[in-house]
Amino acid sequence: MAKFLLHVGLPKTATTAVQQFVFQGLPTEDFHYVGTRQPRSETRSILFTKFMRAINSKPQDFDSHRAELSEDLWRLPLQKRNVISEEMFTVDTGIPWQTKIQRLANIMGNHDCRVLVTVREPLSAAFSLYVELWRAIRNDYPAFEDFLDSNQAKIYDYSILLPFLRECFGDQLYVLPFENTRRGRTFIAGLEDFLGVSVPLETLPRINEKPSLPEGVELQPLNVIQWLNLVANPSPLPIKFLLRVIFRALSPWRGRLDSIKCPWTRRVITKPDFAISDHKYAHSREWIRAEYGIEYSRATA
Repeated sequence: MAKFLLHVGLPKTATTAVQQFVFQGLPTEDFHYVGTRQPRSETRSILFTKFMRAINSKPQDFDSHRAELSEDLWRLPLQKRNVISEEMFTVDTGIPWQTKIQRLANIMGNHDCRVLVTVREPLSAAFSLYVELWRAIRNDYPAFEDFLDSNQAKIYDYSILLPFLRECFGDQLYVLPFENTRRGRTFIAGLEDFLGVSVPLETLPRINEKPSLPEGVELQPLNVIQWLNLVANPSPLPIKFLLRVIFRALSPWRGRLDSIKCPWTRRVITKPDFAISDHKYAHSREWIRAEYGIEYSRATA
C-alpha cells in the first residue's frame, strides 16, 4: 500500500507558492513529488499526466484509465511518501469538481491517503477566483454576484466542501488557513505538521498577486499567443481551423510572440461591495468556526 499526501487546493490559497517553494524542494530520499510543477510550462511527470487523464476522462473511459493508473500506483516505492498537489481538482472544467474529487477518491481507495485543504475567507477567495477566471467565464457570469450562484463558487462553502471531502476520503483531512501566510511562520509550521518534515522557510513567498487599483483589480494585457487562444476558444469551427493554420505558421517565432503584449486586452475588474453579498457565505463561516475553530468574521478585499 503506497502512502499519499494529497493537496487539492483550493485555488487562490497560495497553492502555486506551496508547490514551487515547498513541495518541489522536498528531500527526494523520503518524498516523491507527483503533482503540478511550477511554472506550469515545466514538463509533467508521466504519472501525473495519467492522473489528470483519468480525472478529466469521459464517463465511459474512466474505468480503463483508473485500471492503468492503479497498476502504476502499486509499483511506487513503499518507503517514500508520494505528494500530489493540483488545485484543478477543485475547479470545474466541463467536469464538476465534485466528480473530480469522487474519481480521485476512487483511484486512491486502496492506498493510505491524507488530504490537505488550504482554505481562505470565502467571499474574498471567491472574488479572487472570479478575477482569475474572468476571461473564460465572463459570458456566463458577467457579474461577480452571478458567479456566487455557480457550482464553482460552492468550493468556498465549507459546510459543503469539507463534509464532502470527509465522505470521500475519511477523517484524514488537514485544513490550513491561507491567512496564516501573513502570521510569521504559522503557515509553514502547518505544512511541516502535515508533511512530517521540516521546511527550510520562514515565510511563504508571495507570487501571482494582481495589481490592485482604487477602481478594481487589474488584469494584465495578454501576449499575442494568449490572445489568439482566447479568440479561438469560442469561435466557429472554420475560424478555429484558420487560427490553427496561423499558429503553425507562427511557431518559429513563438518565443518572441510570448513577449509581445496586446494592450487592448488589459481589463480592470471592479471590486464588488462585499456587504451586499456577505450573506452568501455566512453559513460557511459559521460552520468552519464551529468545526475547525477557524474564525472568518467578514470578507476583506
